[in-house]
Parts: sequence; structure tokens; C-alpha cells
Amino acid sequence: MLTAKNLQCMRALLVLAHCHGSILGNAWHSVLTTLQHLVWILGLKPSTGGSLKAGRTPSDSNAVITTAVMADLPVLSAMLSRLFESSQYLDDVALHHLIDALCKMSHEAMELAYSNRKLQTLLLGPLSELSSVPHGDVRQRQLECVLQILHSAGETLSHGWPLVLSIIGAVSDHHG
Repeated sequence: MLTAKNLQCMRALLVLAHCHGSILGNAWHSVLTTLQHLVWILGLKPSTGGSLKAGRTPSDSNAVITTAVMADLPVLSAMLSRLFESSQYLDDVALHHLIDALCKMSHEAMELAYSNRKLQTLLLGPLSELSSVPHGDVRQRQLECVLQILHSAGETLSHGWPLVLSIIGAVSDHHG
């Protein structure tokens, strides 16, 4: 359960990052990872204008988020947005640390996505379904997509190989 104390800690972390971001250095990664978990727990989703809004209602949040916490969502969302808006005032070294932390988080997320069976199936499934389309130009584009996937993530495509091979096999069967 997310309590008011948890939110106080998050507010303190946001204030710390906002006021002392220029000296956080490599700690930016820990700060951003913690804030990312907060966003996940709160179910915040991006909205128009770059702000974050609650992506679920209190009734479907399984009592993880109390009504009092829901009332604080707009404040936390605004603080989070201001943190990134204020990054324009960081010096070059501090900005470099922030960008490195963001890149590291992005890389971690990509590694997780590549190794996740459901995500691989989700991405390759529609491509595999195109095997039933008899048009040559569709098959050509399908093979180009498979080639791109193999170039960019072939070494991490553990669970997706059966779908990739079925796509190639279907094209080969179609051409006799």
C-alpha cells in the first residue's frame, strides 16, 4: 500500500533533485529509477501538454493507492514535470549526468523488452500474420522487417526465433 509517508519521501526526493540536481552526478540514475517506480505505482500516464494524469480510477487500483494519495497526484505530477523543465538550467556536466542516467534507464528498459517473451510475441505476432497475405510486395516488406529485427536484436531474440523462422518458412513455401 502506498502511504502518505511514501509520498512525503517522493516529494523530498523531487525537491532534492530539483534544488541540487547540479551535484547529483551518478546518483541521477537512482533518483530517476525511484521516480519511475513512483510513476508506475501511481499509474500516471502522459497527457497533452507533457503533464502526467492518473491512468486509472481509485476503484481499479486494488487499494494500493488511498483517496488521500489520489488527491496529491496533481501536485506530484506538476513537481515531476517541473523537475525535467528545470533541467535546462543545469550546467553541462550535470546535464551530461542526467542524460547518461536517462540513456542507462532506456537501455535497461530495452534489454528487458528484448528478453520478455510476451513482448517479443506481441511485436512479431502481427508480422507473422502477414504470412497469409499472398502479395509479393507485402512479403518483401515483411522480410525487410525481419531483417531489421535480426540486425538490431537478433542476439537477444531468444523467444522470438520460432516466429521469425515461421515467417521465413512461409515466404519460402509461397515461392515454392
